[in-house]
Amino acid sequence: MNTRPATVADLDRLAELFDQYRIFYEQSSDLAAARALLSARLERGALSAGRLCWFDRPIYIRGNRKDEMPAENLLYTIMSSPVGDLLLAGDEEHLKYIHFANHAFIPPADWRAIDALPYPPDDQLAAYFAAELREFDLPLDPEGTTFQLEVWAALEEIPYGETISYLELARRIGNPDSVRAVGPANGKNPLSIVVPCHRVIGSDGTLVGYGGGLPIKEALLELEGALQPDPQLSLF
Repeated sequence: MNTRPATVADLDRLAELFDQYRIFYEQSSDLAAARALLSARLERGALSAGRLCWFDRPIYIRGNRKDEMPAENLLYTIMSSPVGDLLLAGDEEHLKYIHFANHAFIPPADWRAIDALPYPPDDQLAAYFAAELREFDLPLDPEGTTFQLEVWAALEEIPYGETISYLELARRIGNPDSVRAVGPANGKNPLSIVVPCHRVIGSDGTLVGYGGGLPIKEALLELEGALQPDPQLSLF
């Protein structure tokens, strides 16, 4: 992901999108307030172009989608992995979902099973599980609220082999008071592993929750070297 410092041009572009959709992080439609807050965050380095790029297309500035059904007419494939089968879904150009087997997710009737997605994510995931890949390079198109998208973008900036707390995640999006909100947003991440929500742990070092289950979270962190593996329990 591009992590160059955000520029005034980036800010102006983002402000234009806010004006177009009249959404200010789901709380306000005041463009002047949006500019003021984002300018303050830009000055103290709380925003990066990597994070702003998630808002580069109008699809990312939208209302609350928490309770909406999965996207329609997607392609999907299922790959085997050391943490169980993974269902990978997207359209012809972008990856949208990664589901663990324990999600018990049933693809909608209008989704079409194929051997491999065009990008293809299974090759990179296989390399990741073989400890041969540390950073994914895939075309992603998650759907969520503006707050969720900002949290997910911040997750991509957590380096391989490192962990941070939920409080630190809130600080990295420039809003430490949102610590209680980043947990649910982290849990809503539709692109597990590729967008590394498993790298967020409790302030006391406990693993806390994970959509794929704590054993998988522990296994991923062990693979990345963030935890010391137990030879008797390791999945790799």
